[in-house]
Amino acid sequence: MNLKLLAEYELCFFDDAHEMTKWLSSNLNRVSLLSLDCDLDASAIAGAECGSGENVTAFLAQHIPKFPIIIHSSNALRAPAMHMQLVFAGCPNVMLCPFFDGRQWGEDVYKALSTGRSSGET
Repeated sequence: MNLKLLAEYELCFFDDAHEMTKWLSSNLNRVSLLSLDCDLDASAIAGAECGSGENVTAFLAQHIPKFPIIIHSSNALRAPAMHMQLVFAGCPNVMLCPFFDGRQWGEDVYKALSTGRSSGET
């Protein structure tokens, strides 16, 4: 993966789905790629209810973004549901398992940023 390609992008990280959707509501036009996990660690925010990737997926399905979305979750039940919700909404996305598809994740990030599309886009 060409790390120089990543240098031209601003990286944003969220550990709270509600904060992420709030940020996305006014920044959708600035996003080039979104990499989304299903489960968030509530203990990282002192036990606060921080939502999940499903909350973000529901938001995205209503706003139908044009940027590629990579679902990188090992949650075997909820990640496919997130993927299908985005598919039915017409959002470009690919689902990968971070434990097995780490290299594929890097390749998909590189390809998505280079071309604006995910390699496994449905």
